Amino acid sequence: LDVNVVAQPGWQGAEIRRVSNGYFHCLDIPLVQGRVFYAPDEQPERSVVIVNQEFVRRRLGDRDPIGQEISFWDRRWSIVGVVGNVKLGSMHSDDFSPFVYVPMMQVAQHGMTFFLRTHGHSLQWAGPARRALWEIDPSQPILSVNTMDQLVQDSISVERFCTVLLSMMAG
Repeated sequence: LDVNVVAQPGWQGAEIRRVSNGYFHCLDIPLVQGRVFYAPDEQPERSVVIVNQEFVRRRLGDRDPIGQEISFWDRRWSIVGVVGNVKLGSMHSDDFSPFVYVPMMQVAQHGMTFFLRTHGHSLQWAGPARRALWEIDPSQPILSVNTMDQLVQDSISVERFCTVLLSMMAG
């Protein structure tokens, strides 16, 4: 997806994520500068985004990111916050991708992922979470339910298999 810093056009390559107000707290992603989203940011006339540290490093350099405008989807967005970097999809990469986070209600989307922060055994909340989502819209399919531990284990499964295989061969 092409994203342009209004003051510095001509670059590409930021991933866009549509997130709710509680996303960063739920996933324990630290706020580094500025603020997170709050309820008024959901209004269509508000064009605010949060970026990660890698976005700032690659795209803004030494400039203060708060208040900078970026342009994508034929719209200008104002940066209101900077959050820490996260790894998505693979734990073994040393690189982080630049991310731009948009308030969920600003732009329509086809699918959603829900995260729940729980205490105790996480999967005990799968049934109540399904029922709560189906109360909102009973026609929505729920494709899978996973714990964060399962997602992390899945992301390193190839490395784990190779380690086990090499250990067996060495033995």
